[in-house]
Amino acid sequence: MCNISFVKKTGLSHKSILFLYLLKISVALLLGWITMTFTPGVNDYWSNNIQAIPEHALLMKDPVRFITSIGYSNYDEYGNYFGSVNSYWNDLEVNLLLKIIAVLDIFTRGNYFVNSIFFASFGFIGHVAIFRLLKMAFPGKDSVLIIACFLLPSTLYFTSGVHKDTLLFGCLGLYCYSLYVCVVDKLNWRHLTTLVLSFTGILLFRNYTAILLLPCSLAFALCHFFPFRPWKIFLTVYLVFFSLAVLAQLVTNHLHPFDLIVQKLADFKDLGIAGSQLPALNLQPTIGSFIESAPPALGHVFLRPYVFEHSFGLWTVLACEITLFSLLTLALFWKVFRHKISLSPLLCFMVAITISSFLIIGYIVPNTGSIARYRSLFLPFLIAPALYYRNTRSHNMKF
Repeated sequence: MCNISFVKKTGLSHKSILFLYLLKISVALLLGWITMTFTPGVNDYWSNNIQAIPEHALLMKDPVRFITSIGYSNYDEYGNYFGSVNSYWNDLEVNLLLKIIAVLDIFTRGNYFVNSIFFASFGFIGHVAIFRLLKMAFPGKDSVLIIACFLLPSTLYFTSGVHKDTLLFGCLGLYCYSLYVCVVDKLNWRHLTTLVLSFTGILLFRNYTAILLLPCSLAFALCHFFPFRPWKIFLTVYLVFFSLAVLAQLVTNHLHPFDLIVQKLADFKDLGIAGSQLPALNLQPTIGSFIESAPPALGHVFLRPYVFEHSFGLWTVLACEITLFSLLTLALFWKVFRHKISLSPLLCFMVAITISSFLIIGYIVPNTGSIARYRSLFLPFLIAPALYYRNTRSHNMKF
C-alpha cells in the first residue's frame, strides 16, 4: 500500500525527508524513555508491548490458531458494535494491535524501542500523506505545510508510540489523500485499494472516527458533481445525516445514536479518576441535552489544558500548542466570514471532520490527557490552512 516512492514524491529534498523521518524516530524513542521513566506500569505504550508476548508465543507455536483466534469472541454474540465493554469489536481493536506487535517481535525480539521504530515509520506515512494532500490543494508554501504536517508537538508525540493511535493516524492520512486523488484527480485501482484498506483500518481501530468520515466524504465527492457552493452541499449532507440519527433514535428499537454516545461517556467515567480529570458533562440522550452540552464539549477540546493549569513540562507544551491552534482557527474562520478565503470542498472537508471529531471527543472524554491524544490526529487539518492563509488580505474569491 505504501512504499519509499510514496515518501519521495513529496517534492522535498532527500535531506529534508531524512531529517523529518529521523525526527519522528527520535520522538518515538523519547516517548518510550519518558513513559518508562515517569509512568512505569500505568501507560498503554509499554503495556501493549508486554501484552503482545503471549500472542508472539502463540504465533511461534500455532500460527493457524494465532490467525483464527481473531474471530473468537469472549461473549455470547458479536453484537454491541459500538460498545466499550462486553463487545467483541471493542476487544478486536486491542487484539489486532497485539497481533501486529507479535509479528514485529519475530524481528525485534520484543524490544519496545525497536518496535516503536516500526510504528513510528507507519505514523510517518500519515504525515507524508497529509503533506502530499495539502500540497496539491495549497501549493507554493512548503515551509508552512511542513510545520503543520510534520512538526506539531502533540501530533508528532502521540503518533509515535506503540499504540493504535499511531496506526490510526497513518490510516487517516492515507484515507484523506486517496479520497482526494480518487475524486479530484483520477480513479485508479491503486488509490481505490488504498482508500478501502485505510478506511477498514480506521473502522477497526476507532469505529466512531470512520462513521464521522462518511458524511464529510460524501459531501466532498458531491461537490465535484453538482455546481453548488461547497458549504451548502456540506450543510445539506450533515442535516440529512443528523435527521437520520434523530429518526433512528426515535423510531428504531436497536440503533440509538444518542444513547451510544452517552454510554461511551459513562464507560470513560467507569475507568476511574484520571490525573487530568475534567468535570464530566451531564449528557442525556436527548437533542436538547446534546445542543446544551456542545459549547462545554468544544471548550474542553479547544482550550484545555490551560497554560498555567499544570507544572512546567509536557502539559505546558500542550497548553501553548492548543492556545495557538485556537487563535489560528479563530483567525481562519474570521477570514472565511469576511470572504477573504474561499470555502473550497477540501477546506470544508477538513473543517467538518475536525469539528465533528472534536465535538464527539468533547462529549465522551472527561480528562485532558486523553483529549490531547485524541485531538492530535486532526490538528494538521486546520493548522495547515490557517498558517497558509495567515497573510491573506482579499482574494475576492467565490464561495
